[in-house]
Amino acid sequence: MEKSALGIVATILGVLVLLGVIGLYWAMPATPTIPKCPVIPECKPVVIYNNTVTTKTIEVSPNYKQQVVSALLDEVGKDKSLRYCDDDKYSSSEITLKKVYNGFVLEENNDGDFSISNVQIKLNYDDGKCYRTFTCGLDAESELVCED
Repeated sequence: MEKSALGIVATILGVLVLLGVIGLYWAMPATPTIPKCPVIPECKPVVIYNNTVTTKTIEVSPNYKQQVVSALLDEVGKDKSLRYCDDDKYSSSEITLKKVYNGFVLEENNDGDFSISNVQIKLNYDDGKCYRTFTCGLDAESELVCED
């Protein structure tokens, strides 16, 4: 009987160890799953354009030739002698600017006043029926001086 009692005790101990192992297995927390790293797309820079308007006032030298041309065209309306071309008289509305040639002379006197000379201006009379070329300028008092 001693053998059979030892066998029963061994069997009970074996069953208890087996139940303990099964209990520990159930009581053990589940192995955590580690999530995979997400796939990150390649970063492309975003270009942002800012359109800004900058207004800057700059000083521009006067257009001396244009001053002489404007003075001559104003004088055509006042002076009837400028309306003649090849002994024909034209109205001021029939006279237009044909060409302004390159070059002019700009002089400054001791008082700081400017005079403009040697501006060659070609006028068109009645859509090209006649042309006249003038050499004009503005004196220090801004008066028009022309030669035919």
